[in-house]
Amino acid sequence: MIGRVFHELGLIEQWGSGIQRMTAACREAGLPTPVFEEIGTHFRVVLSSVPVGPVQLDERDRTILQLLKDGRGRSTAQIARVISLSVRATRTRLADLVQRDLVIEVGSGLRDPGRQYFLRAS
Repeated sequence: MIGRVFHELGLIEQWGSGIQRMTAACREAGLPTPVFEEIGTHFRVVLSSVPVGPVQLDERDRTILQLLKDGRGRSTAQIARVISLSVRATRTRLADLVQRDLVIEVGSGLRDPGRQYFLRAS
């Protein structure tokens, strides 16, 4: 009932999507599903940082990795054109792939026009 009131007041952006998004994000990162607990009048969510499985990649991430397999570096703009996303959205995806240690970035700064991305050698 509280959720419905928050939704009607515009205090939550989308009804019922938060738990599904958290669960999907954990699954994609290879982490266990969050644990939701009701403790008296409190609610607790436990998120684990210990991986339980391989990191899952979506179709666009797999396309990026496939594109970089030839060993030639690509710029953010070049990759964005191939995966049909904006440069900004592509930069976010690339940062995630770098953090996952799947891609290497070479450049002097985040907005370096010469910045290139390469597939990390296995």
